[in-house]
Amino acid sequence: MLYLDNWIVWDFWLAPRLSADEPFHCYFLQAPRSIPDPELRHDLARIGHGTSRDLIDWEYHGEILPLGEPGDWDDMTQWTGSVVRDSGLAYLYYTGRSHAESGNVQRVGLALPEDLFTWRKAAINPIVEAVAPWYTAPAGDGSVRSDCRDPWIVQCDGQWLMYYTASAVGEPWGSRGVVGTASSPDLMTWTPGPPVTAPGRFAEVEVPQVFPFGNRWAMLYCTGKHAVIDGHQATWNGTHYFLSDSPFGPFELAPGPLLQADTRGTDYAARAVFDPWLGNFLLAWRRFDDDGNFVGALSDPIPLALDPDSGRIWLSGS
Repeated sequence: MLYLDNWIVWDFWLAPRLSADEPFHCYFLQAPRSIPDPELRHDLARIGHGTSRDLIDWEYHGEILPLGEPGDWDDMTQWTGSVVRDSGLAYLYYTGRSHAESGNVQRVGLALPEDLFTWRKAAINPIVEAVAPWYTAPAGDGSVRSDCRDPWIVQCDGQWLMYYTASAVGEPWGSRGVVGTASSPDLMTWTPGPPVTAPGRFAEVEVPQVFPFGNRWAMLYCTGKHAVIDGHQATWNGTHYFLSDSPFGPFELAPGPLLQADTRGTDYAARAVFDPWLGNFLLAWRRFDDDGNFVGALSDPIPLALDPDSGRIWLSGS
């Protein structure tokens, strides 16, 4: 388990390994454990870094990026992101918020590596924000909440697709959650695109992770905020998945048992790890222990089973 004595750890992402000799590089949100209430962590979030050979024992390397200078788009907090490696290069995408907009506006930025330990922000930031007509876009005075966070990138059909947490324009708060998209030819310049999930079921669809799944595509996501449908509201809190015949959607909710969820949200923001040398696993943010006490750490890896023919993904042994 990745537990730090001085830091709360939560949402995370791993850089894909290029060889069995390379350690896993994990990047995660962190905030001081000294804060009086763990819920205050969101406005204090910075990106931390750890490495491991087995996803169990970790070495902590500290923060990787400074906050933006006063007035910058990311001078308030850094939120969830992902790492892409292509043609010998690495790209770290992350979410930023600003004081000038009271943290209401989320945008995606890019950092490039000196190595996987040291990163520098790209000069072109930010690179993606929510835009009309599909999403609730930023207002000029920063008064409108605009969701554009948790970027995840895949390559398909000769281009790169970014998926991110967004809010459908004109929808009620409790059912506006969608996964937005942008596309790029080079991982640097991005063109906004339409959502690949439909609104109506969730207030938030967080931390999407998209990957090929046999002849289909799967998208892990997490949520604890459900819409009221036919007078009923779901009570589960955690990680499940969507399925689609195309990376461009539409993604529909997978039937069958939930992947990793309960009423409390004991584990949240899980990521699938597909490693050619170690195997397939699920890691999750461990929010609470079995007695309901806050933990703030990353779980040990859980073996992950996948059956593309049936469209089922589950934790081995469950």
